[in-house]
Amino acid sequence: MALDLQHGGHNVLAIDNSPLAVKVTRLRGVKAARILPIRDIQTLPGPFDTIIMYGNNFGLFGGMTQARRLLAAMRGITSPDATIIAAAADPYQTRDPLHLAYHRRNRQRGRMGGQIRLRIRYRQFRGPWFDYLFASPGEVRAIVANTGWSVSAIVESPGPGYVAILQKG
Repeated sequence: MALDLQHGGHNVLAIDNSPLAVKVTRLRGVKAARILPIRDIQTLPGPFDTIIMYGNNFGLFGGMTQARRLLAAMRGITSPDATIIAAAADPYQTRDPLHLAYHRRNRQRGRMGGQIRLRIRYRQFRGPWFDYLFASPGEVRAIVANTGWSVSAIVESPGPGYVAILQKG
């Protein structure tokens, strides 16, 4: 996505917490790419007009508390009429009894139903554990409420995936 936008004449900054992902991004031709965990997004200079979170990257918000902190940080580095385009997946579009039981256990423990804890592994490499969030459109609206952002559209697709369009203001 960054490369396509760059080719379209847009100023783009791609971020990832993986040094290897950033290296590959640069090798593919993205001019501005930085190693930066999303939790440190407030350190970016801005202002940015759009933040794109494809690849189910709404999940990087991790849960309600972290999502609200990150939305506040994104508010601080964006222009007055900024947009966030965030891909997400609704975990409740399932009939799998194991998934439904997992949602119930999460809620009993005070977590969101679609919240998971994971880490990335590849051969001998492994990253740290982190929370990742699968959220329904209703949960996205609840997360965004009173953050200075609003859900201007939910673009649905077949299956659990969808895109949430957030507007600042």
